[in-house]
Amino acid sequence: MARKKVVPTMKAWADVDVALRRIGFLRIEFDCIEDAMNGEIMRAKTSAAKKVEPLLAEIARLEAEMQVFTEAHREGLGAKQSLQLTFGTVSFRKSTRLIISSVKKAVAQIREKLGASYLHIKESPDKDALDKLDDKTLASVGVKRKSGETFGYEVDYKKISEEAACNTMF
Repeated sequence: MARKKVVPTMKAWADVDVALRRIGFLRIEFDCIEDAMNGEIMRAKTSAAKKVEPLLAEIARLEAEMQVFTEAHREGLGAKQSLQLTFGTVSFRKSTRLIISSVKKAVAQIREKLGASYLHIKESPDKDALDKLDDKTLASVGVKRKSGETFGYEVDYKKISEEAACNTMF
């Protein structure tokens, strides 16, 4: 997407000050709208959680009852260890899990006894450490430092908030 050129309309520092005031009002209004939205989301989540709680409880109860019944009548499953019924299938499948009691100890032992090929290792450049190096050293590893000026501004929200009020749309 091509950048659009900004056509300046400001002619004096007073215009910049007016823009800072307007940005402040807009951000305050944005925050008010966002707060109202978050409140509605929390109310909706709370309401939904209350509605689904009995559904989840019944699902858990039915699953437990099916498991107890199926375990007691396992011979009815046949050699496939599964039974197709009208509304679904019940089955037993062999499953294996690896239980790691202490990840830190396991990683150390795996590294020592089996090697790093059994570990996930994520590597990424440490920009804070690299920033302390000189430009020649950085260039030798394919990194370059780019400096420049960045425009910034600060809005005095104390002054603006005295005039602003939350007029939320929600």
